[in-house]
Amino acid sequence: MKNVPAIAHDFEPLSTDEWKERFVPAFKHYVGTYGRDGKILTVKQIAAALNRLPRTVESWRDGQNLPGFADLMNLIGLLPSGFGNRLLGAHGVGGLRDLTMSDITVHHIAEGAAGFSMRFINWMSDNRIDHREKAESESLVRRMRDHCDQFLANIDANRPAVMQVISGHPSGFAGGAQ
Repeated sequence: MKNVPAIAHDFEPLSTDEWKERFVPAFKHYVGTYGRDGKILTVKQIAAALNRLPRTVESWRDGQNLPGFADLMNLIGLLPSGFGNRLLGAHGVGGLRDLTMSDITVHHIAEGAAGFSMRFINWMSDNRIDHREKAESESLVRRMRDHCDQFLANIDANRPAVMQVISGHPSGFAGGAQ
């Protein structure tokens, strides 16, 4: 068609079902049920923040419905950046794409640490950490450790051999003692 502008990248529209396949796992990653389930926010907290009924937010989380545009934009603003990135990456908006373990950057490490800190503050609101929170915190720390290990392995894999030898020296640098 003559009046259709050129698109700078390949674009294939997603169906409603394909959007649900993207939205539901991303939403569930950050939003827990009423007991939080180790997530950043609960259904009830999201509902209150967006002035929606909890059942409406539950329907989004369960994949029965999708939020409208205004609610989606508010969710992207409310939840950590990883939520919006997962959705926008479906079309490569802004060069975003799905990440693999080899794509982990310092930004992902920082986001994980910030998320853990937020959860820890919430857990300590009653001045104690119960057995569920302890187990969850251990799981989160292990996941952060795995991401840190992968991040450092990616760096080491891209270093010249000389730099690997220097960084592997017991003193922390070649030829010197601490």
